[in-house]
Amino acid sequence: MTSRARCAVGAVFACALCASLVFAGCQIGVGPGGPPPAGPPGPPPGSAAGPPPASGPAVGGGGGETVSANPNCPTPANHCLAEDVMFAGKKAFTARYEYVFAARMTGQPGAGGDATFLSLNDGGELVTQHYYQTRAAQPGEVAVGTMVIMPHINRDGVYVAPETRDKAHKTRWWLARVTSVASADRGYVIVSGGYKIATNALRMVEGDTSPTVSVGGAEDAHYLKDEHWVVVPKGLPAKRYVYGFVGAAIQAPTAETKGDGHFISLQDGAIGWNKGFKTRPADKADLQVGTYAFMPHINRDGVYQAPESRLKSLSTRWWVAKIVDTSELYKGVVEVAGGYKIAAVAIRVEAN
Repeated sequence: MTSRARCAVGAVFACALCASLVFAGCQIGVGPGGPPPAGPPGPPPGSAAGPPPASGPAVGGGGGETVSANPNCPTPANHCLAEDVMFAGKKAFTARYEYVFAARMTGQPGAGGDATFLSLNDGGELVTQHYYQTRAAQPGEVAVGTMVIMPHINRDGVYVAPETRDKAHKTRWWLARVTSVASADRGYVIVSGGYKIATNALRMVEGDTSPTVSVGGAEDAHYLKDEHWVVVPKGLPAKRYVYGFVGAAIQAPTAETKGDGHFISLQDGAIGWNKGFKTRPADKADLQVGTYAFMPHINRDGVYQAPESRLKSLSTRWWVAKIVDTSELYKGVVEVAGGYKIAAVAIRVEAN
């Protein structure tokens, strides 16, 4: 489904994005379909760069704008972009990410909301309803659920800020939702799709009214916290198995909502109403025939394993099935419906 983000541009290009969930009129579906991949998808294709050199020393500038002695990046505090630069794309965000590019508006929005943009990358023209006024994020400003734009410049597995105006103009940028801020003190956050973004590379979308949540508490052996849910769109299976994902609750399930909760998917960033379950790592005594097992879809040598990192735990697909055989529990393995072997340390059970 589609959404529309409309911007009224004045002398300073003030942008107001209408929002419902992510933006106005956007009904975002949750729950991936089809068979699960062996692991999370690779990073989006596009330009990549090695380690950027440090920007030159900043000096004070007029109008409150930080300028730099480095002519290749006159505005380092704004990712080397001028104040009138916006971002435009072809589609609205629904899940994972959408590509956008740095652009200047050359035609005012019409009655239908379309505006005309000139790409700063290739000089191409785009008429679109999906455009964003942005600013550099401040320390501690982003939360789980925040929509952000960042450059596609990958250094050692982390996407980093551009070091020159030329790079800021020519690189591909992308729009995604923040899914974890637990590593912010280490200099990066995680966004939908399972990618690490340096905190100083993030841009806030002006007017974004996406719901945000606080996910507190200590992480357990599976890198999940008390505020994390295993979301299962189809509910618990009567037979075989169903797929799910780790989510954060905007609104927890209640009797009034018929057991459905309003969740942000921490796998792909989509938002929707679904069945969700609070879980905990299983003890040996929990591993009984007939018990529902919640586990990540991480298969090594024919046995499904526990996640080895926060990134893996949040970005991988999870699934649920009943335990059907515990005869090899002494080996640390049980069997679930469908004939699949699961490492006992990988299993979670519903928390009481």
